[in-house]
Amino acid sequence: MGLVRAALIFGAGYVLGRPEGRAKAAALANRPEVAQLRQQAASTVAGRVASRCVV
Repeated sequence: MGLVRAALIFGAGYVLGRPEGRAKAAALANRPEVAQLRQQAASTVAGRVASRCVV
């Protein structure tokens, strides 16, 4: 399992290090589905942080 994870991280770094990979990642980041998922993740994190900060 650790080897597979390391290989995925290495592969992602390789793809994002190439100009074509960076352009594709930027194009994907501008899609509405990604924006919606980013908003959901931010609200989930904010909710958990707020629940832990209540004294």
